[in-house]
Amino acid sequence: MSKRARSANVDIAYEIVGEGTPLVLLHLIFDTREFWWRSGYVDAFRSAGRQLVLIDASGHGESSKPHDKEAYSLSRRADEVVAVLDDLKIETTEVLGYSMGGWTALGLVCYHPDRLRAAAIGGTFPYAQDLQPLRDVIAKGPSAVVEFLRSMANALPPDMAQRVQLNDHSALATSVSEDRPDISEQVASSAVPLLVFAGDKDPRHARCMEFAKKTGSRFLTVPGAHHIQTLLERNIVVREVLSFFDEAGHR
Repeated sequence: MSKRARSANVDIAYEIVGEGTPLVLLHLIFDTREFWWRSGYVDAFRSAGRQLVLIDASGHGESSKPHDKEAYSLSRRADEVVAVLDDLKIETTEVLGYSMGGWTALGLVCYHPDRLRAAAIGGTFPYAQDLQPLRDVIAKGPSAVVEFLRSMANALPPDMAQRVQLNDHSALATSVSEDRPDISEQVASSAVPLLVFAGDKDPRHARCMEFAKKTGSRFLTVPGAHHIQTLLERNIVVREVLSFFDEAGHR
């Protein structure tokens, strides 16, 4: 059963699973926290001694779906996560974020580094990014969004396609109405340990690698994977993320 945290007049739905070291999981755009269950991440991380905090980002799932673009600023996205941590009385946590979720995790690195033990950032980078391709595909409707995601996966899970169809696409359009700013200097100045990962078929791969080198972070290439497929390679991602978090915890 989901709980609610309040952040800037927005309700954020979340659930907590398992016991151990807290780990926040932040999903990609168009999906919900249900992804982590259906793709096996919850079971894999829980069995490794993690207490999982699964969050529906604003505009997604059971969370509020504001139609105000200010609600989707990076600082507000980061504040949503902190509101959940405060609701749970969790002082510090690990975080794994992918794509949009990775962007939110970068926001935590910038605005709330004191709340992070370490961060795994997948499929995104802290440089400026033009979101016009997302605006274009959302304008074409849910079916076009599903096909867009399917083009970046060897096989898009049917349950994921179903969740995408149920989105409030007007809210999603608002969430990408402004391009992402360059926050690379803020991220580089942070002391939060970072793991960066991307598939070698993902057009973002080169910039993700560049970001990792600039910050002296660990970098993981997922071979043969495009953007969505990277996250579907659960065994690789879980193994490397856990190894990184365990090493960061012993520093």
